[in-house]
Amino acid sequence: MTDQEWEKFFGVARRWWGNDLTSYKRTHLERRLTTFMVQEGLADMSALITRGQNNPEFWERVHSYLTIHVSEFFRDAPYWQTWTQAILQWPDVSLKLWSAGASWGAEAVTLAVLLHAAGRSYEILATDSDAAILREAEKMEYGPEVMSQVPTQYHQAFEQIGPTRWHLIASIGGHIRFVRHHLLSDPYPSGFHGILCRNVLIYFDPSARLTVAQKLVRALLPQGYLWLGATETLLEWQGLGLQVVGPSLFQKSVAPAAEG
Repeated sequence: MTDQEWEKFFGVARRWWGNDLTSYKRTHLERRLTTFMVQEGLADMSALITRGQNNPEFWERVHSYLTIHVSEFFRDAPYWQTWTQAILQWPDVSLKLWSAGASWGAEAVTLAVLLHAAGRSYEILATDSDAAILREAEKMEYGPEVMSQVPTQYHQAFEQIGPTRWHLIASIGGHIRFVRHHLLSDPYPSGFHGILCRNVLIYFDPSARLTVAQKLVRALLPQGYLWLGATETLLEWQGLGLQVVGPSLFQKSVAPAAEG
């Protein structure tokens, strides 16, 4: 696609979604958007924009397709053990946690199940920019393929509601709140003991990635934890006032970092 076509697409996207896609890696967006257009039988960018005229449902589908939603329960199990051990070091207070880029909620639910099993009080904010995927996440209902990812000792956290459907029990799910939020453009909440933002920063360009990392760190309480994806790096961790405490796991210093 030409630069002119991209600018035209970005302009329309801003009007519908209120965020600037120019901060995402173009290679990722172009690959996803091209596949979407082929599936929809759209010959070019003009055809896509014409199809979307006065059609919010269409643009919601475009946004959902451009957003990666690969997630699963207890993904990277050893990392979850390290994260849980770290977050449980907080004194016996109600933990305030944020799953940023939560997709369909797998990581927020995993965290809730682990904290419930540990007997800790908690509240989890789970956010994503995709309204459609959040509607699915809020149901907290899962089929057999998803449930197969849950270790046996945690099956009691789910109740069977049909031959092939399970629901997260209310005493756990009631502590998870799903909210639409865009990391690049919306104001950030704050005061968190821990933030999960796994496999999200890799889709941003270097400038946007650093900006989001800075905002996530500011959203943490002193000594709060930031957990990234297993393949993600944060070379600027020292300048952000963080220390490395485990694989892809960082802890905020007590003293604030200098503003960059």
